[in-house]
Amino acid sequence: MKIFFTVTIAGILLTGCDTAKDAFGLSRSQPDEFSVTDNPPLTIPKEFQAVKPVDASQGEKKSDPSEAAVKVLTK
Repeated sequence: MKIFFTVTIAGILLTGCDTAKDAFGLSRSQPDEFSVTDNPPLTIPKEFQAVKPVDASQGEKKSDPSEAAVKVLTK
């Protein structure tokens, strides 16, 4: 019983010490609100150019995969 009280009192006294709190993981660290940085807004670069769409009515021929395979094999 005497050992129980000794350990309890030692535990209470050690939790009051800052280094003991850090060692046991009992201390809390608050975030610093001044260390937060703002990200700039997203912008489109000046070099960015969109590709113009191709008009399907200009007669772009769609290739047949089987014809392409025959051409490759017969070369």
